[in-house]
Amino acid sequence: MTADLPELAGGNSYYQDLGGGLFRSTIHSQGAWNVHEQHMAPASGLLADALERHQPRADMRMARISYEILGLIPGGGFRIDTTTLRPGRTIELVQAEPGSRGPDRHPCHRVAHADQ
Repeated sequence: MTADLPELAGGNSYYQDLGGGLFRSTIHSQGAWNVHEQHMAPASGLLADALERHQPRADMRMARISYEILGLIPGGGFRIDTTTLRPGRTIELVQAEPGSRGPDRHPCHRVAHADQ
């Protein structure tokens, strides 16, 4: 019994941006041990970009990102949902979740910075 391979996007990038938070992985983001999965390195960059673009504030910068990888990262199409869990004046907590997969969560603290 063999599982069908995920439908991958073409091109020289890791992902194809389908708009509206939807993405399709390419062969370049594929994991080394399983053709059905993605490697975490390209996925972490995509998640960091989603966190940075979520309701950006000129007075805040990302201070800490946690990647809680609780299972296989399947290849193919997926969406990234970003939310603000705790808004704040000097510290806020935002989170990115790959919406088509399990319970993985990737929280990020943003902190206010002083002008230099």
